Amino acid sequence: MNRSSSSLPLRGAAGLALVLATAVAFCLPAASGAQQIAASRRRSRTLRTGLRSLLGLGAGLLAVSAAHAGDDSAAPTLMPVQFSLQAQSTYLGQEGIASSGPFFASGSLDAAGPRVAVHGEGLSSVVNAENEASAQALWAFWIAGPAGVDVPILITGLYGAEQNNALSVTGGLALGVDRFRLTYVMSFRCIDGDASGCDSSRGDQPQDFVLHETASSDVLTFMQIATGGSLRKRGTGGFGSFSAFIDPLVSIDPAFSRAGEFTLYVSPGAGGFVAAVPEPQTYALLLAGMAVVVSIARRRRAAVEAASAA
Repeated sequence: MNRSSSSLPLRGAAGLALVLATAVAFCLPAASGAQQIAASRRRSRTLRTGLRSLLGLGAGLLAVSAAHAGDDSAAPTLMPVQFSLQAQSTYLGQEGIASSGPFFASGSLDAAGPRVAVHGEGLSSVVNAENEASAQALWAFWIAGPAGVDVPILITGLYGAEQNNALSVTGGLALGVDRFRLTYVMSFRCIDGDASGCDSSRGDQPQDFVLHETASSDVLTFMQIATGGSLRKRGTGGFGSFSAFIDPLVSIDPAFSRAGEFTLYVSPGAGGFVAAVPEPQTYALLLAGMAVVVSIARRRRAAVEAASAA
């Protein structure tokens, strides 16, 4: 399972807070004289009030973090990303490149997640029915948190497609809870007579996309990307070529008011962004720092009272 986390920066911040708070506490002047005693008592009351508030806040945050940790433990073991790559008669069922002469189909995993691509070139003729390539990737994600909530998700990414004297080059992205009956939520095509999906219609630049979808929490959801091209074309054809790719990324929509209640898990290597949920030990460190400051404040108050009595 992949899960983004910002626990290290938060731990660093908590540690820094501990150091600063301790330094401030030690820098308070020792009691000497009536005015200094009175000032020290005022500082002590102010410090106690602030620390009570911080301790209450820290305890609440620790409880929330522990609840999230409980949600995390309920997340299932997700399937690895499954690739289906074919170039002419060459097939590959894992990450890599299936190639046959000038045709290839590739599938890879990067920081953003799965990416598939195809390319082919040669004589565009109906005689040779193997002048094609296709690539697919299938993976799963799980949104842990309160059950039965339709959580808004964002699917962002890039796709590109181009063809020259080819039959077609197409692609798309599908979602669903039944891996065998997915629904396409985005598709593109680049064919003769319809260049709307071609890079040439955008100055030879790939197209970015943003999809606003929903996924139910505590329900396994599948995502598939696919692209393919073919040189099979009626008539004598002549030389042709095609190429395409698609590269998406899924995340919980940060605009969702309850985004902090949920954690996104994806198949290993499938990327995915998640709103960072601090780990319990982060809050534990913060509370430990507060406890040190409380102890220092009590000792100084005792010193003030002893000096006053003297």
